[in-house]
Amino acid sequence: MGIPFSCALLHVLLFPLFALAQSDSPIKWGFTVDRIATNETVITFIAGIPEGWHLYSQFIPPDGPYPTRFLYKSDDGYKKVGSTSEKGNLATHYDEIYEMDIRWFTHHVEFSQRITKLQPDTTIEVILEYMACNDQVCVPSRKTFVISL
Repeated sequence: MGIPFSCALLHVLLFPLFALAQSDSPIKWGFTVDRIATNETVITFIAGIPEGWHLYSQFIPPDGPYPTRFLYKSDDGYKKVGSTSEKGNLATHYDEIYEMDIRWFTHHVEFSQRITKLQPDTTIEVILEYMACNDQVCVPSRKTFVISL
């Protein structure tokens, strides 16, 4: 078993154990809800990333570190339009452990998802899974948002 596989396996096995440690995450999260039409909304998740830390992109190769993921709970009251986009201070670095280019954000990033509302008084539950790292430690975390449209 090579080092990249061992590290990836370690991330997969340990993530559920550390996911409960939300308060240890240095990332500060918020969101906005912007109505763009009668039944169209854009939800934007905003991450504040402290100096010296980075947050992995959603778009990480399969054998890389744990990417940022947005899990939308199924509901008949809404429909996602497209995929969640990301915009921020993106950097790409070659990682010697994973032997690949890894994309991450520093300082600030916004993740946006367009939603079509299919029923009145719709509430969306979104589970956010992510990993923040600095030069010494990585902190996998999970955060749940309940958003009324």
